[in-house]
Amino acid sequence: MSGWGDLDADRQQAWYGFLRTHADVVRALDRELQAACGISFGDYDVLVTLANGPAEGLRMGQLAEAIVLSPSGVTRVVTRLERAGLVERRAENQRIVRAVLTAQGRARLEAAAPVHLGGIQRRFLAPLGDGAPDLAAAWRRIGDAAD
Repeated sequence: MSGWGDLDADRQQAWYGFLRTHADVVRALDRELQAACGISFGDYDVLVTLANGPAEGLRMGQLAEAIVLSPSGVTRVVTRLERAGLVERRAENQRIVRAVLTAQGRARLEAAAPVHLGGIQRRFLAPLGDGAPDLAAAWRRIGDAAD
């Protein structure tokens, strides 16, 4: 393959469809979370990752890797969530800082979860219909190829 034009229309649509659909669904989920709960999609991702992590929290680098952000990006999100009282930083020593979900953060996450899961159901799972197993298999193949 030497150029984009070598791909047939279905393959081009598969790639661009993935990019556009991902962006559209994430934007819609973000709007719903902002309107109903006052948190962004990215904030929700951090809160749920911390809630599912160890009780002592996650090192900032671990959190950045888990939510696919740069270290500086995760620092900005954690700073914002810390100001809102949803997350706190705990120094393990002079070099290691962990992000920990607060009780207020857990309560906000519990309030946001039905909104977020409802949005996923309406905007992703319902339109997918019976195609979930096939799509899941395709994601596994694509993920394996990306590694």
